[in-house]
Amino acid sequence: MKSKIWKSNTFFRAWHLSRTIVCLSLIAGPPCFSFTAVATANVDTTRTETLSDADDFQSVDRLTERVIKLQFALYKWVSSFRLEHFKKRGGRAWRIFAWNMASLAAAEGNALSLTIVSWKNFNDPAKGTKAQYSAAPIQSMISNSITLVGMASEAAFDARRNHEIQRKGLGVRDAEKYFVAADQEIFALLTKRAALVEDKKSRVSAEQMNILQTEDDGLQMIRSMTCVNFINACANIKRARAAGLLNDLITASSAATQGYAGALPGLVSAQTKNIRLTGTAGLGFAIGGVLLIPRPVLVTYLQKLASQHEKQRLLAMLPNVREADTQQVDALLNKIEATKNHCLTTELAQSGSLIKRLETYKHQLSMFRSDPPAVFENPSTHFKSSLLKSAYIGGSTVAAGTMLAVGGFGHYRDPKQALIDFGIGGIVFSPIYNYSMFDILQQRVRESVAERKAAAGPNQRRAEQRLQLLEELEDGVKAF
Repeated sequence: MKSKIWKSNTFFRAWHLSRTIVCLSLIAGPPCFSFTAVATANVDTTRTETLSDADDFQSVDRLTERVIKLQFALYKWVSSFRLEHFKKRGGRAWRIFAWNMASLAAAEGNALSLTIVSWKNFNDPAKGTKAQYSAAPIQSMISNSITLVGMASEAAFDARRNHEIQRKGLGVRDAEKYFVAADQEIFALLTKRAALVEDKKSRVSAEQMNILQTEDDGLQMIRSMTCVNFINACANIKRARAAGLLNDLITASSAATQGYAGALPGLVSAQTKNIRLTGTAGLGFAIGGVLLIPRPVLVTYLQKLASQHEKQRLLAMLPNVREADTQQVDALLNKIEATKNHCLTTELAQSGSLIKRLETYKHQLSMFRSDPPAVFENPSTHFKSSLLKSAYIGGSTVAAGTMLAVGGFGHYRDPKQALIDFGIGGIVFSPIYNYSMFDILQQRVRESVAERKAAAGPNQRRAEQRLQLLEELEDGVKAF
């Protein structure tokens, strides 16, 4: 009898327990939307795996959020790198202006002295004193020496600034190593994420697959555009350095040739009254002018070569980088917006993390869309302007030097005619320096007006605005 009662009680206890479990499961309701929930709903119970499908999709979530954080941090670092290199150098423009104006003032004194002394004494060359004939070459040597000292001074300032950048770890070579290593980590995570998604492709809905693909498109484009942004920044730095180096080399060569191969023989000629040495001086000035004429062509070619070489070198180290145009970015932004709106109008709205990720993609892509790497003068306009200036200044210097050479070598036995040739040379010299002074003055005025409108240059201002936006977005990214 006891055995029957025990069996009956056991039966009722089991029945009550099973009914309680069913009721609790009904009260709990359906799970909130997430990659994990979709994976669990689609799992094949006949299949045994070490890692469940739900765990795989949790891995996709974790990988996605980790990539977002790494990409955001890397782009912020790139923005800091660009700001450091494009930062306005206080006082540089005014220092260069002062050096140029001082040099040109002395050069104009040379031209006036040569003209006045030559025409004043051509009827009686012996009447001129050594001091009178020496004034022009001395002022020419002073002028070109000022140019060389100014260039050396600015080179020292640049070297100190580059050393400071290097100490911060933002030198171009150090930055390239850091960026490539960071991008390799991001690329590896994206590859791993793509493999996980591909493995689950057959077991998720079309709707879910579309979301996964949209996120992948966003992540891939953000990576590519971050790489392109960094590549362009490095290429522009190399471009500017190559142009500055060649321009300084040509300017220094011309100044040294005119100042010492030109003016120094002229000074000796004035002291010894050996007219032939003035012919040698004329050759020095002519050669100095010849060096200036092709300067814009050579600088522009070297800029292009340095920029292309840097881009190709970095692209070889960064796999699968594709530069997107504005239309492609807009198309992806529209796709992300459509996906987000669809999520908000369905039960997918319960996945707040997904909505935040889509918003992050939108913000970053929008920032890229309105983020040119750097602002420079119109290349075509700048090239034509520089070519005309160099042709006029260099050509006129050659003409003036030729007149000195003609007087020194061709008329050394006729001092009167030689002084006429020298006077013509002085007349040719003078407009060169007047034009150069006017050009430098109007350029400095235009730059000063632009500086009053903005406390920083266009590149620095945009970089600062970009960093401010990134800092506003940073808290949201850290919340993942």
